[in-house]
Amino acid sequence: MLRTLTAKALGLAVVLALPLPAAADVLVETSLDLLPELDRGTLTTQSEEPTSAHPTAPPKRNTAGYDWFIPRFLVNRRQTGDTTLLAIRAPGSVMPCDGSICAFNVEVLYYDVRNVRQHVDHFNLSGHQVQTINVRDVPGLAVDPDGFARGMIRVVTNLPMNVDYFQVDTSQNLATGGEALEVSDLCETWAARFLTFGPGQGTVLSIFVREPRGGAPSDPPTVVGLVYNETGTFINSFTVRTDDWAFDVPVEDVVVGGTQFGTIELTLFDERDDAGSPYSGGLVTVSHAAENRFSIGSRAYCTD
Repeated sequence: MLRTLTAKALGLAVVLALPLPAAADVLVETSLDLLPELDRGTLTTQSEEPTSAHPTAPPKRNTAGYDWFIPRFLVNRRQTGDTTLLAIRAPGSVMPCDGSICAFNVEVLYYDVRNVRQHVDHFNLSGHQVQTINVRDVPGLAVDPDGFARGMIRVVTNLPMNVDYFQVDTSQNLATGGEALEVSDLCETWAARFLTFGPGQGTVLSIFVREPRGGAPSDPPTVVGLVYNETGTFINSFTVRTDDWAFDVPVEDVVVGGTQFGTIELTLFDERDDAGSPYSGGLVTVSHAAENRFSIGSRAYCTD
């Protein structure tokens, strides 16, 4: 049995998906059957017994970097409060440009959800300085018919710096956010918990995919999802076809049968897959909201 519906794209997302009006259509198809394994073969994983009782320490996170990515901004141009804020912090060892060495040490690039550049800012930061940016104040950003500006942000520095951001939604007294992301964070397979409490009250998946495969019904899927409840029972599968690099998928649109809690396993496909790019796949974050009173944002788990 195949059911076709439309989940509305909110633009970018990764961590900051809030149940707000939509801009463009993302084609979502759900099925009560398991989907066949696709070409890359990443829908199944294997595990091995650990060779040591003491696991290897994972790579450090939250360290300064040169190239940061905010996979989603969202600004309501019809209201004054709903916006995205980002902060760029320089460590104490940073020396500002003096004209002879460089003209600037920070470049901030803004893109729409189709990866079209909208605006660029340059500035200098010296040691311990923080530059806070309200995306509402950035000129030249395209606004969708529903009054929202949506897109992605890249921050490039010539010395290691830290970047974080958060989304505020004053209409619901909500805020979510976290650290910015790096290209090395891209994965092909993800697992995300979900919850649903009725229309607009539950989990929203915020997905970023480099070079999506297209939004026509004849195009191959950009996202394949498998839904399981908390007992591990398979519920249904779904696919997403889109031209947007970043988009939101409300869980209520892809989970059938009234299942309230469980896990969604996601596989992301992009046009780079056949080229052997080391940075294929994308990013998945989730936000959970209930009763318009609270929202919790977090990243899904990479399972590559």
